[in-house]
Amino acid sequence: RERVKELNCLYMVSQLAERNMYSIDDLLRELVEFLPESWQYPDVACAKILFKGKAYTSAGYKATNWRQSARIYEYHEAVGECSIFYIEEREPADEGPFLKEERALLDAVAEQIGIIATRVSADLELQETNRQLALEREALQESNAALRAVLARIEQEKQEIRKDIRTNVDRIVLPLLHAFALQLTPSQQKYAELLRTNLEDIASPFT
Repeated sequence: RERVKELNCLYMVSQLAERNMYSIDDLLRELVEFLPESWQYPDVACAKILFKGKAYTSAGYKATNWRQSARIYEYHEAVGECSIFYIEEREPADEGPFLKEERALLDAVAEQIGIIATRVSADLELQETNRQLALEREALQESNAALRAVLARIEQEKQEIRKDIRTNVDRIVLPLLHAFALQLTPSQQKYAELLRTNLEDIASPFT
């Protein structure tokens, strides 16, 4: 009967882990209520789980000298403790009133809590990393859109500058040069013609 209770306890830990995949807090709150049922004297048993400074206790919890505890480790660092108490004295067994099988069960439960907590922590870190990457990708897309807008505006301004240069050459500079050439001697007009040709060559890329 005791072995069946132990197996049920480990199965329940597994079920709670699946049900609370992203919340170690909810897992420990449910687990601490279930644990006393797996010990030899559940009617006088209570449980306490201390995890990263937060305490979870079962109904009717009372700290006594009849205690069995196991450390909880996460990333090989002690982060808490899982304890079973008897609130009334019972006959001595292998470890005070507790059985050696109960010691093995409590160690296994504490180990599973550490493994689950490590997985939950890793999953949450991965989710946060993915969230940060999504934010950075969104910011990069916004930056690219802004950059494209700036480049488009620069290209537009370049086109406007080219248009202004060609317009000024055609409407202002060349008419003035033509008027000036009429006042020159025939020998000087060839320089004016050379100047006009060069101006048109310079302005032609802006057409």
